[in-house]
Amino acid sequence: MEYSDKALNILETARKLFSQKGFKAVTTREIAKEANVNEVTVFRIFQSKEILFEHVISQMIFKPKISEYIDDNEKDLNKYLNGVGNLIHTIILENIDLFKIELSENKRMQNLNLINRFPNEIKDKMIKYLINVQKQPEKEAILFSISFMTAVHGLCMNLYLIKTFTPAPDFKECLDFIIKKFY
Repeated sequence: MEYSDKALNILETARKLFSQKGFKAVTTREIAKEANVNEVTVFRIFQSKEILFEHVISQMIFKPKISEYIDDNEKDLNKYLNGVGNLIHTIILENIDLFKIELSENKRMQNLNLINRFPNEIKDKMIKYLINVQKQPEKEAILFSISFMTAVHGLCMNLYLIKTFTPAPDFKECLDFIIKKFY
């Protein structure tokens, strides 16, 4: 869908406010004021706050080209795992505010299931790679993929969302350590 500059401004403003306060706490009046438009404009373009929310999630999500991060023909497993780790890291960093929205609006987000589709796409691609290039048995490839991705995802969530560790460790150092343990 093509958006006008005004619509994009409303989407970006809504994304920011939804991630800061949650869906329920934000009003269309507040979105309009922050976007410097009339509230009627918000409704004219998006019809309702719920539809605006769906557009924020579906249109504002960072959608990387997986092939820019991982090469299905890469023979070196270490390089391949680095690509997968960096892909997951980039997805999380670029969509951190959407993850905040997802955590605060879990029921609403379950119906959209947009952010969650990336892990399955990556997992399926990784399984194929491990079977075809690394010649792993299917069951081992499945377990390897899920375990590796869970480790990287957990690391990113701890570093950028939950902020468990102080001082925060370096992502690259942690990724290298994880790869060594898996490799």
